[in-house]
Amino acid sequence: MAAAAAAGCATRNRRPEEESGDPEVDVAIVGAGLAGLAAAHRVLQAGRTAVILESSARPGGRVLTLREPFAHGQHAEAGAIFVPNSHEITRDWCDELGVELGPAFLKIPGSAYYLRERLLAHNPFAADPEWPLELSDEERSLGLFGMFQRYALDGVQAERAHLEKPDWSSPDVQRLDGQSFADFLRSRGASPAAVEMLGLGYLGVMGDGIESVSALAILRDLAGSDGLDSGRIVGGSSRLPEAMAEPLAAVLRHGAEVRALEETGRGVRVRFTRAGAPAVITARRAIVTLPTTVLRTLELPAGLSTAKQRAIAEVGSTSVTRTYLQCARRFWEPYAMVDVDRPRLQIMDATSAQEGEAGILEGYAAGATARELDAQTEAERGRRFAAEVERIFPGAREAIERTASHSWDLDPHARGGYAWFRPGQMAAHFAALGSAEGRLHFAGEHTSRWTGWMQGALKSGERVASEALAALSG
Repeated sequence: MAAAAAAGCATRNRRPEEESGDPEVDVAIVGAGLAGLAAAHRVLQAGRTAVILESSARPGGRVLTLREPFAHGQHAEAGAIFVPNSHEITRDWCDELGVELGPAFLKIPGSAYYLRERLLAHNPFAADPEWPLELSDEERSLGLFGMFQRYALDGVQAERAHLEKPDWSSPDVQRLDGQSFADFLRSRGASPAAVEMLGLGYLGVMGDGIESVSALAILRDLAGSDGLDSGRIVGGSSRLPEAMAEPLAAVLRHGAEVRALEETGRGVRVRFTRAGAPAVITARRAIVTLPTTVLRTLELPAGLSTAKQRAIAEVGSTSVTRTYLQCARRFWEPYAMVDVDRPRLQIMDATSAQEGEAGILEGYAAGATARELDAQTEAERGRRFAAEVERIFPGAREAIERTASHSWDLDPHARGGYAWFRPGQMAAHFAALGSAEGRLHFAGEHTSRWTGWMQGALKSGERVASEALAALSG
């Protein structure tokens, strides 16, 4: 249905440069990430006209599968990876577009910690007496998952009433949002050593770590995920935005870098450059899907509310830099993941759902570690990661064939990996991030219940499409 609407729209979308007269399209969509693509599908399916302005040469935004420079037919993800079983919106889009989902892992994933210069395999469901940290006797007997259950997941259950649809004025919501997640763990009895352990790995790649992130933000994330009960897109996550973009080719303009948005008496004027030349298009409504870090570089309407301006200025994106080593053999097995304390790093098998003797090992750095890596060249990052891997797995160097890296802070189309909220920022800014202002509608994972997930971007795109269509009808 979207394909037919897009084809019909090709002749209706005019591209004159004049700034007067009737709007050229019903909806101008800024950004061809998942949010923008989802919005475009729904707008066109409703029989309205649209144009999508995307600054980069590809669709998908922060969904990016790297196929170069890798050999052996393998690939690695630079952006989103997993599709939890509970993320029905993402799964529905995959079904609608014929995008295949498969298992997240071909083998049961083993994991380990590299703590205080020691590689420690562990069973997360059993006691781990070898951990070189000052855990309490009870915490040692609980094991890693037991601590996670008691201090984090039981906390999710205790606070669930405040997580799904928070009342931002509620004292309980403000209590959760006003403290860091590390403080929340301490309030539930976690020792300093337990806080350190729980702050490694998945929870540690949000913002600048659990000491800096709102407890409410992390609790909401945990409430909406399934852990390892997930799948992934077969052939790479980019298959989804590519499939979404294909029927939108007639209305999708790559290389269109939006500079300014202006409200007029009849609609919205969008100024952009393309191939170095200035251009303008007018629309009755505009859908803006860019992250706050990119929105700050645009000239926005002077009439935006103070709340919206503050939200854009203050809510940031997590610094994320990912480095890859393609190796002739998977010397890291049986581990699919190793969480490292110094420097804080997640090492993972990027090819855990791909066949072959060769494999790609990824170093996932966030926060301060990512920013430190960004000061280096890509080659220097590869050498540094290779040295870290050699320290953990002696003899690893001889298997390394090639390296690659991707920094989201240094990507001018993203300027960061995914949204994060400091203590106090969710209650102060979350509602404003996604609220419509005049003829402008705002989407993106940062405006969604599922912040940082493909589901969040897709849902937000559907939401703003409904808003814009209702406004056009009204």
